[in-house]
Amino acid sequence: MIVPLVLSTHWVVAAEASVPVPYAEQELRPIKQKAQEYLENTGASLRSKGAIVKTKVSIGRPAEEIIKAADEINADLIAMSTHGRSGVSRWAVGSVTDKVLRAGKIPVLAVRVPKGSESMAT
Repeated sequence: MIVPLVLSTHWVVAAEASVPVPYAEQELRPIKQKAQEYLENTGASLRSKGAIVKTKVSIGRPAEEIIKAADEINADLIAMSTHGRSGVSRWAVGSVTDKVLRAGKIPVLAVRVPKGSESMAT
């Protein structure tokens, strides 16, 4: 399981101006830890059902990090959740799942997230 974090910069806003500022490692540390805990808890559930689970937290562009990690471990399948957005919402937010489907060489299983369910990303 991989949780890519897109956290290379954050925006600082002052009055009407804004500027991207890189995160410092000490700022990323607790975020990475929370992501790793999330993966370990989710992985434990899958392991109890007999699945082989490896976890990894990456920083970068989500689709690229997912594809890279799948290639590194020689995965047979990428399973992803998706919110199933369409129209303007999809255009504005983008779709990591769509990018992985189009750019990757490995089959992708996309599972729609039930409405109102919580995830680490929300």
